[in-house]
Amino acid sequence: MLIEEETLPETYPVKRSSVVFRDELSGLEKTHLHLRGTRYKQMLVALLSWCVLAVLVGRGYAYSRGAPDQVCQSMTPLHQGAPPQTPGTSPFLVTPALLQAGQGSPLKLMVSSPSELTFAGFFLQARDPRDPLEPLGTFTAVPGFAQAINCASGVRNAVTHVNSTGKKSLQFEWEPPADYEGPIQFNATFVQDYSTFWVGVLSDKVEVAKRSVDNPAQSTGISTTRAPKTSTVPAYVPEVEVKAAATDDPIYSGCGSTKSCFGAPDQCLDTKSCTAVTTVQVEGDRYTFEVKGRGAGYAAVALSEDSKMVNILHT
Repeated sequence: MLIEEETLPETYPVKRSSVVFRDELSGLEKTHLHLRGTRYKQMLVALLSWCVLAVLVGRGYAYSRGAPDQVCQSMTPLHQGAPPQTPGTSPFLVTPALLQAGQGSPLKLMVSSPSELTFAGFFLQARDPRDPLEPLGTFTAVPGFAQAINCASGVRNAVTHVNSTGKKSLQFEWEPPADYEGPIQFNATFVQDYSTFWVGVLSDKVEVAKRSVDNPAQSTGISTTRAPKTSTVPAYVPEVEVKAAATDDPIYSGCGSTKSCFGAPDQCLDTKSCTAVTTVQVEGDRYTFEVKGRGAGYAAVALSEDSKMVNILHT
């Protein structure tokens, strides 16, 4: 517990004191702020009108909703000052279901973690290992925690995450170009957190065979399969985002009646499913703030005397 007390400059002829503590069970930080004087009550009104939530969750690629198209070629997250890890040390795998595919025929593959670790973000493409600069083919089936994007002149030739929720396994279907013949290799970037990510994680090579003219329907048959190097690929189980029941989190209790609440994203207070939420409860000259966030990130709140958040008061 940290207790601070200081006398403000003459322009603020009052004293303020704050007590900050962390609830070890809930992970919730509370600040009890004692403000006296009309000027500070006006400042509280500004807070309630212009409360700012700074939410950085998962921070994959510095974009929680997926990799931007400017990294289509490098596949490197825009994390300033954070170098990538060595690809061979990645705990995450890219595993094609088969090691041969037919021209224009779908191929299943999985990105997964054989351990208990989860990845917050990812970026996945298929490339020709002989000329590995441009993505090939089309992702025809994409699960709910992912999205297909267009790189260069292609269409749906790369996939990335849609949020920073922790993921353990995702399954895709990819289709090679109808006129392509030769090897392809899936190339992935995995982001565990802002400073921990791997670029250039490669799958085993897949040979794309020419479609048979006599029996095109059978040309996609695969003659060989090979298990992953370190473990057997687990059966794919669709990932379901589990949200806590509305009554499980006490931070929402009293919102709109005994305290003011602010949450992100918009309208999340109605469903009590906010990624980040802050509340303030007024009891005389005592103001209790609660700030809470979900995921691998942080939430912050600031006080200001104006509507532009220029003169910020640090407490």
